[in-house]
Amino acid sequence: MVASGLIERPWVNAYKLSIHLLIAVCVFVALLWTYLKSLDIHSDIELVGTNILKTSSILLGIIAFQLFLGGMLSGMKAAVIYPTWPDMNGAYFPDIIFIKEEWNLSNFYNYDRNSFMPALIHFCIEIQHI
Repeated sequence: MVASGLIERPWVNAYKLSIHLLIAVCVFVALLWTYLKSLDIHSDIELVGTNILKTSSILLGIIAFQLFLGGMLSGMKAAVIYPTWPDMNGAYFPDIIFIKEEWNLSNFYNYDRNSFMPALIHFCIEIQHI
């Protein structure tokens, strides 16, 4: 086995996993866009100045954020800590996200050593489904 230097954390960082997922989606969309432009199909529909462009931009932003949260949920293995949905171990609002002392940089970086970040990611995904 190749020595990768992953000694303290022998798994992929959840943040890097989510960013990698978003980059892969962007590359796929760029390839699809290039393919569709190469077909040289002309359309009579004018999208500039309409609400369709604004609405689709907002929808794509929400989808990208949801993909990022899904990558975070997967990378943190948060489903092991909170396996039920829409409630999280019997509570819709976990108490840990309302504790002021838990909102520190150390908990965001060391997400694998506490239950704050998995609870926060689950809560954000739950809020989006309301």
